[in-house]
Amino acid sequence: TTIEHIEFHGAWARDRNGAGIRQEGRNLTVRHSLFRDNQNGILTGNWADAELTVQDSEFAAAPEGQRLPHLLYVGRIARFTIIGSHLHGGRQGHLLKSRARHNQVLYNRLDDRPDGLASYELEFPNGGLAWVVGNLVAQSSRTSNPTLLAFGAEGSPAGEERAHGLFLAHNTFVNG
Repeated sequence: TTIEHIEFHGAWARDRNGAGIRQEGRNLTVRHSLFRDNQNGILTGNWADAELTVQDSEFAAAPEGQRLPHLLYVGRIARFTIIGSHLHGGRQGHLLKSRARHNQVLYNRLDDRPDGLASYELEFPNGGLAWVVGNLVAQSSRTSNPTLLAFGAEGSPAGEERAHGLFLAHNTFVNG
């Protein structure tokens, strides 16, 4: 499935897990789209063979008064790629959180300055393989958590074996 040139605004659910797009299928590509003021911009399921690609899109303005809204939350899928996108305006949750086995975060702007309140700008809680290349990752001085990037804090999911490696190249990290 490919989605292009669509704006997703104000998606919410009573369980506080609403999303502009909730990926329940195998493969999804999103291009040139805007996700603003959603509980989650994109939220994937935990399909072991699923893939998500996001290109040249914007995720912004997590809603006020919501518990841990993530601008982009990738579940336990096979592969996640994000290229040329802009994530900003977090509140308590993360700008980007991915539990995918293989991650490519390439040439993006994850910039929560000047007034964002995101917790982590980039988190891979289950580790896996992550290539983070050519990104600007910047945190607001108003954040409640000074960590810009977290990797492997929760370890591999129970019953799942996965390779682990974090590869960083040509990124700029700005704290406050």
